[in-house]
Amino acid sequence: MARQSEDEEAVNRPEELGEVGEVGLKAAVFKSPTAKNKMRHQNLTFTQNSLHLKLGDLKNLRKMEIANTTMKVIIVYESKYGNTKRAAEAIMESLNEAGGIEASIRELKEVNPNDVQNYDAILIGSPNHMGGPTGGIRKFIDKLGKLQLEGKVFAVFDTYMGKDFEKAVKKMEKKISEKAPRLKKIADGLSIKVQGIKGPIAEGELQKCKEFGKNIATQLKKS
Repeated sequence: MARQSEDEEAVNRPEELGEVGEVGLKAAVFKSPTAKNKMRHQNLTFTQNSLHLKLGDLKNLRKMEIANTTMKVIIVYESKYGNTKRAAEAIMESLNEAGGIEASIRELKEVNPNDVQNYDAILIGSPNHMGGPTGGIRKFIDKLGKLQLEGKVFAVFDTYMGKDFEKAVKKMEKKISEKAPRLKKIADGLSIKVQGIKGPIAEGELQKCKEFGKNIATQLKKS
């Protein structure tokens, strides 16, 4: 029993030999003079207590793994009375609930077009303005055509009244295909009905936003 205690003490007070690294992860290598038991696994011999991984390093590795597998989505919108903003928020919530996706929203005036290159998917929302998207959204789409967007995907959504169903959506999709052909459509556009110029969004329409976000999340995970 005394001999076992000496071994245990030696394990608790290892002699540091050095460090090894793999994919940015550093591991401190230890070897106890008294811990000489060996085990065989798949024809390889390992010395017990020969490798000690720091807890902090393991946490950093986990963060790296998550960062490498998380899809980033930006939702760019313009909204005068808040209806399109509420639709954007509902879509964002649905995307984030899906897991493995980091979605954020930005009002058009706060967006630097160059920054969208850092995202895997670009969603664009606009209220219907005289049968199409707003002038600001049109200009934003024009700027996308000057960026390196290979491998990126997009989807669009609008808010409308009366008989303007999908009018802005269709024009945005057409303009993107012309101005930024490198962007690939990941889902058909969504048109959200509002009950008046100032809203509110019609009953049941926000649920469509949730389903829209869920569908996009599913498609992103397949890509």
